[in-house]
Amino acid sequence: MEKEIKIELVNSSHYAEIVDLEEFLWANTHEYREQMFFWKYVNSFVPSKCLGAVAICDNNIVGYSGFIQTKWKCNGIITNTVFPTDAVVHPDYRGLKIMAKLTTFILENIKDRYDYLLVLSPNVRSGSVYKSIGTKFFTSFVYYKKQCAIVFGKRDAVVLNSIDDIWECRKSFEEKSSNCLDAVITKEYYQWKMQEPEKEFRFITDNEHSSYALLEIRSKNVEIFDFGYRNSLRDVLKLVESYVHKIGKLYVNFPLYYNQEKEYKHIMKRNGYHKYLWLKKIKKSFSPIKSIMIRPIEIDKPNKQYIGDLKHDSPSSWNFKHLLYV
Repeated sequence: MEKEIKIELVNSSHYAEIVDLEEFLWANTHEYREQMFFWKYVNSFVPSKCLGAVAICDNNIVGYSGFIQTKWKCNGIITNTVFPTDAVVHPDYRGLKIMAKLTTFILENIKDRYDYLLVLSPNVRSGSVYKSIGTKFFTSFVYYKKQCAIVFGKRDAVVLNSIDDIWECRKSFEEKSSNCLDAVITKEYYQWKMQEPEKEFRFITDNEHSSYALLEIRSKNVEIFDFGYRNSLRDVLKLVESYVHKIGKLYVNFPLYYNQEKEYKHIMKRNGYHKYLWLKKIKKSFSPIKSIMIRPIEIDKPNKQYIGDLKHDSPSSWNFKHLLYV
């Protein structure tokens, strides 16, 4: 007998069960999963708060998919997108197409408010699910890495701690207009991201404010999460390497969007950075690249094939200088 699966939008009565279910997604403590869930969805930086749905069977939540809102701009046109950040089905209920049902249910319920589904770095299983509902592979992130030693010609890094100071500095680097598609990053997003549980971030600049970088500090390395410069990317690299050397870390990770790599790969190599495959050595279930998939939420409407006058499947139209992912 086929199991009866009920799909409904998330409400506050579901929170505790969702956190329990995510044990099958994240191998962390219950306390950490709870902190992450409330940070990511309930206390999110967007007014819509928790966008998601649960699958209920035998009076238990057996599946969950959570989405976060993002905005993109091009030539003054703002486009609303969503991307899934957590997707999990209880092992006893897999093979019932629950994840596809959850995703299509969510998209149907938000189609009047959002334009596109953007999927960042799906694993092999979830990637096949998103493909089955019309989401297409678009492009990917590539990662560069460098082992830092003594830095010559360094730029002394200044750490900014106040969100007001951070935002005033970062805002001064924003382009006035662009014919590329770019993520809309707000002060609220920055403040929210820097409060991610059990993560450590530093915003650094130099005395002349000629470059900046938002860094995630890890045990042996730092990752460049956001950056900007007035003259050259080399200013950012020297700024980051100066700070990494100062705090005794060994490596710098620098993720780049595919289209950026064409622009930056020569300067990356000249400054000692080498490309590597992100998750190849960690989990076989993950693709060795951080892929990006996309589809219009209303997939049959011809006018939805474009974002801000740019065809959404043209990677050269996209500017991923500021990485908006959780």
